[in-house]
Amino acid sequence: MSNNDFSPSPARLVESLRDTGYSLPMSIADIIDNSIAAGASKVRLDLFAEYDGELKLRLLDDGHGMDEQSLIDSMKYGSKKRVNPKSLGKFGMGLKTASTAFCRSLTVVSKKETISARQWDLDTIIETDEWQLLTPEVDDEDLSLFSEFIGAESGTMVVWEKIDRLIKSKSRVTAEKQLTKIVSDLKKHLSGVFGRFIDSNNYDEESVEIIVNGDVLTPWDPFCYWMEKGRVEREINNLKINIEGEEHDVAFNVHILPNKADMDEKEQLRARYKNEALENQGFHIYRENRLIFSGGWPNRMFAREPHMNLLRVELNFTHEIDEYFQIDIKKSGIVLPTDLFAELKDSLTPLRREANRRYRTGKASETSNKAKINDIHANSNKSIAKHSDSTVNSKIANQNPDNNTAEVENKFGKVTIKIPIEEKESDVSVETKDSLMDGVLWQYAIMNGKHGVHLNGAHEFYKRFYLNNIENVVLTQTMDFLFWSLAEAELSCVGDSAKRNFEEMRFAVSRILRQLAEELPEADNE
Repeated sequence: MSNNDFSPSPARLVESLRDTGYSLPMSIADIIDNSIAAGASKVRLDLFAEYDGELKLRLLDDGHGMDEQSLIDSMKYGSKKRVNPKSLGKFGMGLKTASTAFCRSLTVVSKKETISARQWDLDTIIETDEWQLLTPEVDDEDLSLFSEFIGAESGTMVVWEKIDRLIKSKSRVTAEKQLTKIVSDLKKHLSGVFGRFIDSNNYDEESVEIIVNGDVLTPWDPFCYWMEKGRVEREINNLKINIEGEEHDVAFNVHILPNKADMDEKEQLRARYKNEALENQGFHIYRENRLIFSGGWPNRMFAREPHMNLLRVELNFTHEIDEYFQIDIKKSGIVLPTDLFAELKDSLTPLRREANRRYRTGKASETSNKAKINDIHANSNKSIAKHSDSTVNSKIANQNPDNNTAEVENKFGKVTIKIPIEEKESDVSVETKDSLMDGVLWQYAIMNGKHGVHLNGAHEFYKRFYLNNIENVVLTQTMDFLFWSLAEAELSCVGDSAKRNFEEMRFAVSRILRQLAEELPEADNE
């Protein structure tokens, strides 16, 4: 071998290219991009377990297909640039990297006039350390299905076998449950990414029917254009982006959804608001009507906060400014240039205020719910007081209500701590506050000279647990007991050396539960 040959090892490279960060929904979307670029009117995806439990994936389209040489070219890593720059298939890498991120055998069958097939088998490449593109014997069932799908016309079929990076469970029952969840998530993702292609009423694009495991996908519209006029507040804008002296248009439209109380359950589900509002707030960014960024705030423009749940922002740009937005190979990441970032953030400030106002309309019922929860606390207070002699393991002395300090004595000694000190009309052990210092979920307290705990009514975990279980007295009292016990345990173990550690623990748990609360249903304030 020449000392000037710097060609990478195929065996090393093909394995490393498996780790480009694809999720399964991203991978499938990348392959469907090729189908749409090929003029397909129908795409069919089947993901299933065969009789031996091995997973298999087939993706078929009725696009214009490829002759043998075009198929060989398409299997090349870094294949030729497409003639149409608008094409969703952009980098010449997606088919290969998206597929081998999950499988070790990728077969592509295509028909233009005659049927051709080629295959990458990673085990063969690793064994030989050569780029050996195989001409496989196509499975009779696959070939029959392909011929039936395209009829006498053209089309392409992608087949994944030796899928080793999707389901790890050896239990067939568990694997089946995981596969059902994977397919469900896939349908949801594709209905958003290709929503404007699936939508037969969208005259900007040719309509495409996408079928996943037998189900025809329906389009998801983040901005609820299907709602009656006036229900969604909309501000339609057109930005001018100047790149090297040329101006390019970028659609910048802001949509503020109705308050949750003004949507029925079907509307909340269709808008992906019910239990999903936090993840769907913020930007939804399209390149040539293909969704490439869905939900959230690019470049950490703002934090995800519940009071912004009604605000959804639409950006749509053309292929001409791909480099300006630094589109990545997965077509799932985007970078907002500094000048555009500042302009968008300034423009959104008054609209965020309006979204916040609309979100908070109807919150009075939440206050009444908190009053009901304090009634539940009253039952907890009686139970805690009943067992106080055996559960309280520390003593409080030298209470100073003016600066909220007291001396705690426990088996580790004495220590002075900051602690809320309050006088109440009746004995209280657990009480909900509008908020707590530093946003913690709970904080020990002294109420009427007795050990207690304050709960943060503004914390997302509090809202999603307590307000959603307001009628379940046993469940809410159980949680009261847990928080009171945590507060009492801290008083029983706190000391000069451990004081800061306990505070950090409380901060950490509160932060973690705030994040995990996103997986719980949103607080029902009705």
